[in-house]
Amino acid sequence: MYQIIHADCFDWLRERQSHSLHAVCTDPPYGLLEFTEKEFPEVCVTPKGAYEPWMLFRKPISEKTVAGNLRRWQTGGLRRLSADKPLADVVLSGRTPDREEAISDHPCIKPPHFMRILVRALLPLGEGVILDPFMGSGSTIAAAQAVGYDSLGVELDADYFRLAAKAIPRLASLYPDFTGSELEMDAGYRPAPKEDEKQLSMALAEPPAPYWAELKSTRSTALRKHVEEARHAR
Repeated sequence: MYQIIHADCFDWLRERQSHSLHAVCTDPPYGLLEFTEKEFPEVCVTPKGAYEPWMLFRKPISEKTVAGNLRRWQTGGLRRLSADKPLADVVLSGRTPDREEAISDHPCIKPPHFMRILVRALLPLGEGVILDPFMGSGSTIAAAQAVGYDSLGVELDADYFRLAAKAIPRLASLYPDFTGSELEMDAGYRPAPKEDEKQLSMALAEPPAPYWAELKSTRSTALRKHVEEARHAR
C-alpha cells in the first residue's frame, strides 16, 4: 500500500510522529539544471557519469546490538538478496529503457530494475514503511509497491505530482516476476535464469564426449543398430 502527498516535504516531516518511518530512499534535487535544446542535439553542459554513487546512512541504533534493534524497530541492517547471498556494494544498471520513460515525462525517472533492488534492501526484515520525500517521478514508490512494501511519497511540484500519480501503478505493474531479490535481469527484463555453479563448473572442466561414446552407454541396442545402419548408408 502507498500514499502520495502534494506538499513541501520539510513542512510535512515536521508534523510526523517520531519513529514512524523505517527507511528513506530519495534522489533530492541538487539545484543543477541542464537545458536540452533541440537546436544543438549533440551538445551537453556536463559529461555523463559512468557510475552514480548512492550514499547510505544509518541512524545510530538505540539498542546494544543490531539484533536488539531489529527486534525492537525492525531496522539497523540491510536485507540480503537471500539467506546465502549478501547485497553487493555495486549494482549494475543503465539508462532507463524507452518503455519506462514512455510512462512518465519526468526528466529523471530511475529504472525499476535498479530501484527494486535498492528499495528491497532497505527493510532488513521486509517490514516497515519507506519514505521518498522528493518523490519526483514516483519510481521509489512504484518499486516499493512491486516489492510489497508500504511507502509514502511527498512531492512539492504540482506537475510532477500529477505525473507520479498516473505513473506509479503502471511502473509497479511492469516485470511482475522481478522483486529485487536478484541483481541481474535478461534483456527482456525477466529474471535471468539461474545456473547451478557446481554443475556448470564440472561440465566446463569435463571434455565433451563423442556422440558414439554417449550412445554406447544407452541400453537401447535397437537405437545403436539404427545409427550404425545410417552411417553405412552414407
